[in-house]
Amino acid sequence: MISRPVREPGLSGLGIKGFTLVEIIVSLILVGIGLFLCTKIFIVSKYLNKEAENKARAMELVSALINERLAQSYLSLSGDAVDSYDGGFFNCTTTINEKQMPAGSSGKDDIPYKEIEVICGYQDKNANGQSTPRSVRLVNIVPYPRMHFFSAEDSPGVLVRQFANSTVANKDLNARILEFNFDIAVKSDYSVFYNIATEFGDISAVADTDLIYSACLLINKNTKKEHWADLQTGTPIRTQPTINSAVTIENIPKGSYIFRLIWWKQFDRGEIRAKRVNMVIEQVESE
Repeated sequence: MISRPVREPGLSGLGIKGFTLVEIIVSLILVGIGLFLCTKIFIVSKYLNKEAENKARAMELVSALINERLAQSYLSLSGDAVDSYDGGFFNCTTTINEKQMPAGSSGKDDIPYKEIEVICGYQDKNANGQSTPRSVRLVNIVPYPRMHFFSAEDSPGVLVRQFANSTVANKDLNARILEFNFDIAVKSDYSVFYNIATEFGDISAVADTDLIYSACLLINKNTKKEHWADLQTGTPIRTQPTINSAVTIENIPKGSYIFRLIWWKQFDRGEIRAKRVNMVIEQVESE
């Protein structure tokens, strides 16, 4: 009797088959492709995140520069500027342009405003190391304010002059006590508040009823037309050595003007000088 070797039960006996070489190679190829794509996506997303970060930083810079200019007054808002940030990576250019808003066919009553433009430029790099120029631009406008305030003060030491009459007409430059230039951008009304502190030489002969007169006016530089305040003041200088007044000048067209404050007296007695002059002017856009 011939005996046969006994075979131990193995995997094949359990019905389980292994991977073939071809299947293993195909699986490795697929895994490699997946890892490559994941790495590519990671690298691209890294640069996309950096691009978004740069854009957010540029927006932050232009917004800060715009707000810095908006905090300034209308009259002081001027001057272009170039600023660099983050080691020169971001370069921001600020431009101030004064423009006109049409308010009629003639352009005579156009309303001015100022445009603030900020452009922030920078370079973005892609996954291949190539640089692409980028920029963020933000524009805002500052309307011409309906109300302005001006102030002036001086210590002129001007001696008050004598004139034969108390009216403001035909007073020469010897009567001026304070003068300055300014431009009017829109038709406006003016309220003028001024204070003149005086000092005396010999006033022994000055009577209690002797008056010092004061008035103010605007003179158009081009047409030479004079716009006088609505009233003039007469102050009994012996009993009231400080002259205080509030006057108005209405419906002044836009243009370049000279503002002039004048004073005079009719009597020929005493010596009186302006020790200190303070003035506040309120400008309100005319309806």
